[in-house]
Amino acid sequence: SVKCKCGKDMEQVEMKECYNGSTIECDECGKSIQEATQMVYHCMDTKNKTHADGYDLCVECGDKQLR
Repeated sequence: SVKCKCGKDMEQVEMKECYNGSTIECDECGKSIQEATQMVYHCMDTKNKTHADGYDLCVECGDKQLR
């Protein structure tokens, strides 16, 4: 599974399910994800000590962890 920097498992969800559908930037490569149906890896523990503004990865960066 893809791990967040806080140690929790990340879930693959459609971008529109995170942050009320506002644009997401990949926290690894900085790519902007704007399409509502685009898949992202999202930490469900949105705000914690490790990441105050949530943590998200584009599918490409998330998949690198799975190799």
